[in-house]
Amino acid sequence: MTRALNNHIEVDGSETFGGRDRPQGAASWDAAQYEEAVARTLARVSSNPVGSLVVAYIARPVVIVPWDQLSEQVAYTSPDQGNPGFVPGEPMWWCRHESCTPAQRANPGSGTGAGTSVLIGFTPQSWPRASGRIPADEVLCHELVHAMQYTRGLMSRRPAPLYDDFSEFCAITVTNMYRSHFYGNRATLRLHHRRYQSLPSDPFPVRDAPDHVYTFGPSAWNAMEWRMLDRFRKLQFTFTEALHSMSPSMCPHNPFRDQAAERATGSLRGLGQWGPPRNMRR
Repeated sequence: MTRALNNHIEVDGSETFGGRDRPQGAASWDAAQYEEAVARTLARVSSNPVGSLVVAYIARPVVIVPWDQLSEQVAYTSPDQGNPGFVPGEPMWWCRHESCTPAQRANPGSGTGAGTSVLIGFTPQSWPRASGRIPADEVLCHELVHAMQYTRGLMSRRPAPLYDDFSEFCAITVTNMYRSHFYGNRATLRLHHRRYQSLPSDPFPVRDAPDHVYTFGPSAWNAMEWRMLDRFRKLQFTFTEALHSMSPSMCPHNPFRDQAAERATGSLRGLGQWGPPRNMRR
């Protein structure tokens, strides 16, 4: 039985992402308790101006259900229909850069941009708030960015080095901004979609997130990110403009604001710890 959380988002604890009646590893399962945990997590996402914006831009129904295995720290977003969820004319599968089935290789498909409803597999209980862990609300925010793009027919799996694909770049960028609202300049931000621990000598060690710290600033590496930000803005102008306009007090880490400042002045000085890149070996 689904429970509506807002105009477009529902939760259903009665069946897992893969169709089980309870997650594997759960001795007992209380669907109502799960649904309440998701409702609390979504409330925290919506209390953040970045998270609230993501939720507001979801255009079609999204249903959140438990992931199949309780002990697995996995969350996954899947479109109910493939082609409508993807950027018009763009391949759904880039088989030279990712694992594809024979059928996907034979027919990688093409997006229509019509938008589709979405299913998210996510269990808040699998993401306890603890040192060295990504908290549940950030996981949900990340998945809701994917959901938002599917519902608007703007999902893109175009390959992107270290981020795996363009959709992960978008989700990581937005979730880093989300995180900075809560933690300010103390926030340790996610560098990419890979999962490596910080080096022991790292002067900015990982706190709550298990990935490298984020570095942002004028560099050859950043040129690639600037190009991907340009594409993000082109595909979702009103959404990214709303992110761009968020003040430093509301959202200290704001690559859209940083990019505009660098283009206007040729410098990122004075923009805080995400200005000139920190010189670290990786």
